[in-house]
Amino acid sequence: MFIVRNPEPPLMTGNSRLPALLLVLALGALMAGCLGGQQAAQVTPTPASGPDLFITSPEDGAVLPAGDITVSVRVVNFRLVPKFGQQYVAGEGHLHYYMSVGTPATGSASSVAPVSYAATTDTSYTWPDVPPGTYTFTVELANNDHSPFPAPITKSVTVKVVGPLTATPPATTGAGGGP
Repeated sequence: MFIVRNPEPPLMTGNSRLPALLLVLALGALMAGCLGGQQAAQVTPTPASGPDLFITSPEDGAVLPAGDITVSVRVVNFRLVPKFGQQYVAGEGHLHYYMSVGTPATGSASSVAPVSYAATTDTSYTWPDVPPGTYTFTVELANNDHSPFPAPITKSVTVKVVGPLTATPPATTGAGGGP
């Protein structure tokens, strides 16, 4: 009968495993503490997988002085391109801004008065000389051909405009003030 024995002694036996285990645990805890800040910095919310937009100003319910009112937006997962009225291309188009008319039920911007509607690739639009009153500003993502998405992507804010419109002084011409 043959008995084969391992000629080399085991690396760790009995009591010699405990210090090695403690060393591994200590190194693991140290590394977790060092990497904790990096892991937290990497965890950031990601936008939804599809296109979306957010009105960044004015805030809903804001009270603004009469005059020029600027509506600004942030667009995600959608490319703004100046291809108004051109063929549909997935993932690209422009913005429709509406003042106090909401979004047309037909999806056709041509049914809205020009003073209440603007189509642009700019992420802000200024409505000039807005008189006192309550207004709802709506922004919509639109395809190149002006069509809305199957589930329209719109955001709205309602603001109160107060105070008198301030008149812009007329431009002066010439150097000298006399006739």
